[in-house]
Amino acid sequence: MKKILYTTALMLMTTLVLTSCDGLNGSQKKLKEQMSVTNKDIQNYEHREEATTVTYKIYCSQEFVDAIDMVVTYKGKGGINLTDTVRDTTWVKTVVNDSIPVKIGIDWTLVSKKDRKISKERFDNLMAGYNIECKEAAFTIGNGIIGQHKNFPVSKLEALCELYNFQHKDVAKACNILKAKHDAWGVDAEPAEWDD
Repeated sequence: MKKILYTTALMLMTTLVLTSCDGLNGSQKKLKEQMSVTNKDIQNYEHREEATTVTYKIYCSQEFVDAIDMVVTYKGKGGINLTDTVRDTTWVKTVVNDSIPVKIGIDWTLVSKKDRKISKERFDNLMAGYNIECKEAAFTIGNGIIGQHKNFPVSKLEALCELYNFQHKDVAKACNILKAKHDAWGVDAEPAEWDD
């Protein structure tokens, strides 16, 4: 009887947590939309001739590189979209902008390497994440791209990529406007729309 009550209580708490998280995501999306800056807004910011170096870094496990192709789109000089493919456990691109404000950001798509024969049946360490850093502005942001998966079956790899791509489309891309170099309070940056 105790086991049944305990299980029921756990299920109720899980339901409450998941329900509250779902409501929070809706609020976060609304807040993001209200705070997002567009290219029209950028014109209103003070334009300053200040070099700003932005470093994009993607780090991933060797098994991730062996199993998944990651196509990366990042904001190059002047906020122009550039595309590359991750081919090693560390991918780094450095972009030097001549002035601020500047739009910075990174996006990706995952594709399983189903055309290649993978000799193992399971992966022990599928993982990838990213960082965006601007030293002059004391700005750093980062997050996971794909969480660490252990003992993951190769037969489900394509479904895993589709799931992460689908979830990523619902989440705002990592994009910001750097408006000024840092002062005593830190960087002056705002979330921005990827394309506008």
